[in-house]
Parts: sequence; structure tokens; C-alpha cells
Amino acid sequence: MTTSDMLTPWQVMFEQPSPPPLNLETLREHFRNVYKLKDEQVEFMIRSASQSLKTALVSAEAALGSDQLCNALAPVAHGLKGFFLNMGEDGWASLARAMEIAAKDGQVYEYRAVVEKMRQGGAILLADLPAA
Repeated sequence: MTTSDMLTPWQVMFEQPSPPPLNLETLREHFRNVYKLKDEQVEFMIRSASQSLKTALVSAEAALGSDQLCNALAPVAHGLKGFFLNMGEDGWASLARAMEIAAKDGQVYEYRAVVEKMRQGGAILLADLPAA
């Protein structure tokens, strides 16, 4: 059981410091070591991750504007959790998990602030990536 498993969703989302921002070299090492990918495959995965995060955050923004906020946000948060886990980013996955749990429970919070944390933390993937 991790520390974030013992905290409430509110504590994870709003009282804990944000995880460190995503780092391209750390992501590359994760893909090399965990998935045993070659350099060309790693770069493909970085670009794919970039597009996936962009798409997920667009979905999150749409959910934030929904009149069914919690119902719309829960599956988006679930997807973000999986995205971050696949990237080896457990801290960011815990944040997404907390948002998912709270939304599934119908708890209305300032989720926009949590999505903004994710946007800032993933800024390196949201920027234009250099050519391979």
C-alpha cells in the first residue's frame, strides 16, 4: 500500500505537492528498460504519448464543461491513470486515480486545477517535440 492509497482524493489532489514534471529522458529510459524498445521505437512511443496526452486533456476540458461533470470526468480520469501508469509515472497516476475516485463518488471539486496540474506536469509532451 502506497502513501497515496491512505490519503483521501482531496488530499492527493489538493494538499500533496505535484509529482515532478515529465522528463523526456526518463520516459525514454522507461521505454527502453521496461518495454525493451529500440531507439526508433522509443521515439515513436514518445510521439504517441504526446498525442495521447493532448487528446486526453482535450477530453478532460470537455468533461469539465459538461453538465454531468462527474459522469463525464470519471472515464477521462481513468484513461489518464492508465496513460501515466504505462509511462512509469506513478505519482501522476495517483493524482489521476484520486480524480477518478472522487468523480465516481460524485464529489464535485475544482477539478480544473487538477487538470491544470497535469497539463503543467506534462508540458514537455505537450510542446512541439524536436524532430527525431
